[in-house]
Amino acid sequence: MERVCPFCNGLEETKEVCPLCATFMLDGGKIESFYDPYAPYIACEEQLTNNTKDCIHLLYCPSCGYDHRYCVHEMKI
Repeated sequence: MERVCPFCNGLEETKEVCPLCATFMLDGGKIESFYDPYAPYIACEEQLTNNTKDCIHLLYCPSCGYDHRYCVHEMKI
């Protein structure tokens, strides 16, 4: 069985609501993409995001600009 991030692989979408303006938040991708210029070119499985190998995504509000980190638990397929 392989472990994959459901957000990275398009299997799930965020249903988070902005705490400031109640707009649905959008997924900005893996947090590493904002810190490492080569991160988007490395396979999702190869990047270590934390000790549990879950993906940390940046969620942002398109209305007010609020953002936060969101831990996405990998799933077995």
